[in-house]
Parts: sequence; structure tokens; C-alpha cells
Amino acid sequence: MSLMNWDLTSYFPDFDGPEMRTFRDQLRADIDGLGKRAGGLTSLGEDTLVEWEEVLLSCEEVSRRLSHLDSYLSCLTAADTANEDYKGEEAAFALTEAAADKITVELKRGLRDASQDSWEALLARPVLDGCQHFLQRLRHEAQQTMEPANERLNADL
Repeated sequence: MSLMNWDLTSYFPDFDGPEMRTFRDQLRADIDGLGKRAGGLTSLGEDTLVEWEEVLLSCEEVSRRLSHLDSYLSCLTAADTANEDYKGEEAAFALTEAAADKITVELKRGLRDASQDSWEALLARPVLDGCQHFLQRLRHEAQQTMEPANERLNADL
């Protein structure tokens, strides 16, 4: 039986190399900052429309980077399931994903009680064109959620 030998240098030149560490650490810092920013906003309204738009756009960027790192780590562990360093990095990544899930809790909190006028104004933002289905699904889920403290606890679990 031979080990898989995928070329993953299009992700990062080396596992746990400086490029990967910088990417990972910046992602974690951005998630932390975005969580604080979203958590500090009141519900979507005329006065917070621009801020919520910015948070949503930042979430999209964070999601893209999470997917990049997740894909990389999944490939590594699939190629060498016995590598403890890969397993450790995947475990740490699970904590990063949990922190990102808490941002979704804040998004739902912000959208749940928005007035219909504010909601329609958000959907009409040109920069969010093409995101209406995602946003409508998110708001629908928001209206089905528990209180934010319970949702954050669920994200930790």
C-alpha cells in the first residue's frame, strides 16, 4: 500500500510553514474581530444598515478563507491519517469553526427582529445582489432560533 502524495503547494508551500501560520492566525484574529463587531451591533435598522452590510461581506470573506484552510487540512489528513500534527491542526481548526459559528448567531440575532422596511432595504443593497436567497434563508432560520446566549452555547458544544 502506498501513501497518497498530493501536491498541496497551491494552498501553502509547507504544512505549518510561515505562510500557513500567518494565514491561520490572521483568520482567527479576523473571526474574533468580526464576532465582536457583529455582537456590538443592534438589530438591523436604518441606522445600522451599512454596518450590517459590511459585516455580511466580511463574513463571506471569512467563509472563503475557512473553506480554504478546511480543504487543505482535510487533504492532508486524508493522505496521512496517522500524522499527529495534522490531527492536532484539525482539532484546533474545529475551535476556529466554532468561533465562526458564533458570528452566524450574531447575524441571526441582528436579522431576527428587523422591521420589514429595514429588511427590504438590506436586500436592495446593490453590493448584496445575488445574495437574496442566502439572506432570506438566514432570516428564516433567525426567526426559528433560541435566544442568542443559548445559540452561542450551542455553537460551543
